[in-house]
Amino acid sequence: MTESEAKLILNVRISRFDHADDVNMALEVAKKALEEIQQYHEIGTVEECREARERQIAKKPDKRADKYTDLVHHYWCPVCGRYFGQAGIHNAILFDKPKYCACGQAIDWSE
Repeated sequence: MTESEAKLILNVRISRFDHADDVNMALEVAKKALEEIQQYHEIGTVEECREARERQIAKKPDKRADKYTDLVHHYWCPVCGRYFGQAGIHNAILFDKPKYCACGQAIDWSE
């Protein structure tokens, strides 16, 4: 049985028990609980919300030395591995430092 079907049955039961206040009250509580659960399903799972919150915590990009010279470093997203660009001599960044990666991870560019 789906949540929508259960909600429909609760509505029918509530309309049939006009004389039983306790039953009606219990059914109304169950109906409201079901509506709340449906709202939570629309928002996302607990795991999805936790993952989104974790991505808001800024992480340093992965910094890797160039395979040909130590004077150049390359920067990558620590979560998805997306390439940001390179830094030249004395870590002079040669690209715009994004606050967020395309995957949603916040990036901390502080030294």
